[in-house]
Order: sequence, then structure tokens, then C-alpha cells
Amino acid sequence: MRWGVRDDAALEHKTTDLCIREVLKCRQVSLGPCFAVILGAKYGHRYYPNEIPTEEFNQLIDEAKRLKLDDQSIHRWFKLDANSRPPRYVLLPITAVLVNYDNRDDERLRREDEKKWQLENASITEFLRSCAKSCVSKATMTEADAFKYLASVTEQEIQAGLLDAEARVDADSRCLCIVREFDEINIGDRIASRFIDIEDGEVASEPQALLHRLKSTKIPAVLSESQMLKYLGLKWTDKGVDSGLLSHTHYLKNLCRDFVNLVRQQVDSARSSQFSYSMESPELYTEVLHHLHLAVSKLETFAGRSADLERVRLALMSERRSQGDATAAKTQKDEDKEESPSQQHQKMGEALQEQMGVSFAMDDTEERERERQRKLTESPLSQPGDLISRPVILHGPSGSGKTSLAAAVASTADAWFPTVPVKVLRFLGTSAQSLTIKRLLASMCHQICLLYSLHELDVHTDPELSTDYHFLVKHFKALLYRASAAATDGRALLLVLDSVDQLETSDGAHSLSFLPSELPANVKLVVTFASDRCLGVCLSSARGRFPNDCLVQLDPMVPADSQALVESLLKAAGRSLTG
Repeated sequence: MRWGVRDDAALEHKTTDLCIREVLKCRQVSLGPCFAVILGAKYGHRYYPNEIPTEEFNQLIDEAKRLKLDDQSIHRWFKLDANSRPPRYVLLPITAVLVNYDNRDDERLRREDEKKWQLENASITEFLRSCAKSCVSKATMTEADAFKYLASVTEQEIQAGLLDAEARVDADSRCLCIVREFDEINIGDRIASRFIDIEDGEVASEPQALLHRLKSTKIPAVLSESQMLKYLGLKWTDKGVDSGLLSHTHYLKNLCRDFVNLVRQQVDSARSSQFSYSMESPELYTEVLHHLHLAVSKLETFAGRSADLERVRLALMSERRSQGDATAAKTQKDEDKEESPSQQHQKMGEALQEQMGVSFAMDDTEERERERQRKLTESPLSQPGDLISRPVILHGPSGSGKTSLAAAVASTADAWFPTVPVKVLRFLGTSAQSLTIKRLLASMCHQICLLYSLHELDVHTDPELSTDYHFLVKHFKALLYRASAAATDGRALLLVLDSVDQLETSDGAHSLSFLPSELPANVKLVVTFASDRCLGVCLSSARGRFPNDCLVQLDPMVPADSQALVESLLKAAGRSLTG
């Protein structure tokens, strides 16, 4: 857990926080196994928190006075952070008090400060531990609140990864525990302290009692026996684990074999339990999750913008009768004049045969399938009188908050429809599949086919069609109509494409020609771009292709929204501003 932790993290007492954060990240990101506990006979280092809520800090100080403990060290190292919300006492970085602790130029001064810190650290540890235990004994502090002062860093990580209420829900399918015990450790051996807790030349009783409770009670209450690997009665040697000893060799082989088998079982179980297209198309699954996580991160600090959301809602939900999609029809005719690569190759082959005066048979199975796909995806343009909607084009200068607003639209739109809409969300330029217009169209078409079971229209595995821009544009537009017809449950389809200006310029992406000018009434499309990027090409293209009521200009934030945003950011950071 501590590999890769930088020295400056240790200087600022952030090592434990970093490790627990990584444990939580593994739980969040992994689809299957996420946490493995490995326990021996050592409970491990016990460290106090680097932040203490003000009320709790005062409670500990009051208890110290009753116990007549010296509180000089605690006051020297913990200082009140009044800008924190709620206020708390924060442990100062080591070098804020001992300036030579990290001095690489003077070895003598550095060693002196290292010794001072060892004494100070031990004093603070004993102070907080004694006060916390005394408070628990008097029932003025719960065991849960005292846990951070008494538990080892290892147990705190196990608590986060396995024992917390949220982790317990699926612990048996995502976690495992390995326990190894020697028959009897000789604490006189030089390396014994690496394998068992030793204090003043003897086995430390309190850490061992906490370790026993962890092994015998806490973990078995969460994990079944099938998820626990136990290797007991291992012969002790003055090398600890000795690969030259036959019994230890067998132990290591068995451990590796059993661990791999157990993790493989959890991986297989996770694969079979995930919803269908996560396994059918892991690349698309990763892509969808990527953009969902981005949306969530943007929403964490989103505030205000109620007027802008209302403008988007009104434009998005507006419906009208089609006058006939002349622009789309003209684009369709122009595109039909262009030959596909396979058609070009066929003509070249026919010309070559004519020049050589020979003929030969060609396997045209793939081409026949492609022609079938082309016919299936002929854009079913709207007819005069059809009820339609139009894309909403949201634009504004860089930094005006378009991306956050796009995420808010995707989230808030649930309340705009009778039933929660089906959503396709992309923050363009943030992933490999959203860098170019062809990859974007191919990815979205693949997702729509899977969402609406339009498998006969899915061409993501065809190397020609999935990279043919003109086909993909027609395919995308046709799929929107097919999806509309397939939506028998009445749910609308909402597509949000943020930052079109971040697409590469290939295939005229910034001309917005891939966007349909008309949509089925139950298909909604929101597109955003920065109006001051790419020489304003996106904005001029939008004005030329879409009616004015499709364009929504995002103005600078009003003071009230700016204030709300600042407060939201401060709240997320747990901070406040003081005069």
C-alpha cells in the first residue's frame, strides 16, 4: 500500500489518507475483486489522525487535564484551522516545527530533528491514546470515534475496504483474506520485530489483542470461510519465510495457487453478473463509464444557472410540424453521389479485368452485407406535417461553464419528461473514442444499437463501414429514427454532446454537418461548443444550418450564480472564507 508514496506526503502526515483513498478508489472502480487482506502476527503501526474536529479535540484536552497529562506537545503540533468547515485542529507538517528534518545538506542537523520528532511523535501518540481510552471507559466517547486513535493503519485500511457498512454489502464476492501464522516466533531474532509487535523486548499485549479480535471476530463476521485462505503452524526461522526450506516452499506455492484461483473465481462471477453489453463490448462500456464519471465530477460543484437551464428546457422540449427536411435531403443527395471505398475498389477491379482480357470470380459476400446495411440506413427523412424536435445548440466563450451546464442538463432532464429518458452522453476530446468525428459517431451508433436491440444495424465490427464518414453520418441519423420507433415504452432518447470544438478538424467536424436538422419528436439532442475557439467556425456553421431558436447563448454568470458557485466549491473542499 505504501509503494509510490512520496516523502512530502509523509512530511505532511498524509500517507494514511492517501492509502485509504486508494482503497476506496479500488472499491469504486473495480467491477470484481477490489481488496485483499494479508495478515500475519503483527498488528502494525498505530498512528493518530492528522485532523481532529474542534469539539472532539477540546474533549480530549479536558480529559487530559483530569488525567494530569502534559499537553505541551499536542498544542505545539495541532493548530486550529478556523477556515475549515466545520473548524478543526490540524497537525502541522513536520518541517513547520523541525525545520531541519528534511535537510539534505546537513546530515547532523537532520538526524537531530529526526530524533526530536521520534520523541514528539511518541508523546502525541501516547497522549491521544490515553485520553481516548479514558473517554471510552467513561462512555463520553464511542468506540467508533475512538477507533482512529487506537487502531493500526492496517486495520483502518481493512475497515475502509472490508468492514464499513458499504463494503459489507458485497464483500464476499469482491474481497478475500489471507492469514499466515508461525508456530512460535523467537522475539530474540534480529528480524522478529518485522513479524510481530514488540515493546520493551516483549510481545506487545494490547496490539496482539486487537489483532486477535480482527482475525477471530471482525473479519469472519463479514467474510465466509470460502473467501479466507489460512496457512497456520508455519515453522519459524531466523529468516522469517525461507524459500530454501521445503515446507516454506510448499507454503509459497500453495499461497500463489490459492490466491490466483480465488481471484479468478471472483472475476468470473463479476463478469457473469454484469449487464449484457459490458461484456459484449468492454470498450464501449469503459467509454460510457468514463463520460458518466466526468458528468458526476462536474455536478459535484455545480450551482446556480437556473435561468440557463430553463432556456435549454424550453428549447429542448419545443416541438413543431415539419416543413420537409430540405437541407437533409440535399445533403443526402450529395452524399449518395460519393462512392464508398468498396465501390471504388470494385470499379478498379472491373477495369483491370477489362485491360487484361481476363475474368475472375470475386467473393462479394462482405460487400453484399455492406450494401444491405447501406439500404437499411437510408435516412428516413421527416415528411411534411410530421411532429419533430430540433437540436439545441448551446454556445458561449471559453470558461463560461458550458461543460458543467451540459452535465446539469443530463441530470436535470429526468424531471422534464414523463419517464426518465434514455441517455447518450459524451464530453468530446476527453477520451480516445471522442477525439474524432468518425470514432464518435461509430461509438454512439454502437451504443444506440445495443440500447434499442437494433443488432441488425450494428456495424461497429465492420472495418470499412465503421470508418466511412459519409456512411456513419447517414447511419447516425437513421438510427435516431429507428430508435424512436423502437421506444415502445415511451421513453425519450436524450443525447448530450459537449464541446464539439474539441473534436479534431478532420472530416469537417466543426462544420456540424453530422448533426440532423430535424429529429423525431421523442429524440432530443443538446450540443455545446466554445464560440471563441477554432476561429468561430462552429458558431458560423450553426447559424448557417439551424434556425435562431435552436441556438442558446450562454452569457457570463450573474453575481448571484457566481456567489453560489464559490460557496459550492468551498463546501466541496470543506473550507470557508473569512474577512
